[in-house]
Amino acid sequence: MGDGDSARTEIATKGVGFPMPPSANNLFLNIPGRGRVKGPKYREYEREVQIWCMRNHSQLQSWRALVGQRRATQALALDVKFKFNSITIIKKKDGLPKRLDLDNRLKALVDCLFVVIGIDDCYLWKISVSKNLTTGPEEADVELSLTPIT
Repeated sequence: MGDGDSARTEIATKGVGFPMPPSANNLFLNIPGRGRVKGPKYREYEREVQIWCMRNHSQLQSWRALVGQRRATQALALDVKFKFNSITIIKKKDGLPKRLDLDNRLKALVDCLFVVIGIDDCYLWKISVSKNLTTGPEEADVELSLTPIT
């Protein structure tokens, strides 16, 4: 192995069709006397993730196995490809182009993903994220990998 090989990803596992998370703007509510609490869209997303996990149990087990193999010298890396429907992304109801911040949907996805895997997201050291257009349903392809800490 050459010097460049030590920084390569060692193990990766990919899940496709992961539920599209809500915008970060819709995750929390500020309730007087209680503070910041999960909003209805966040709770709905948590349920969607649970359903996805039941339907994709083998993928969930693969992620858990991957995390179980992590050594002290390895970090978790996440690659997310958000797939937005090209028909709905082009314009809003008022006819103006729709704005989709790239990082706006990461919070809920990362939090829910790591809850179902059963590990704290503090072990996540790297995130790569992209937007893609599709004619199919809006969803995310998620790849979790172990990579050496450099």
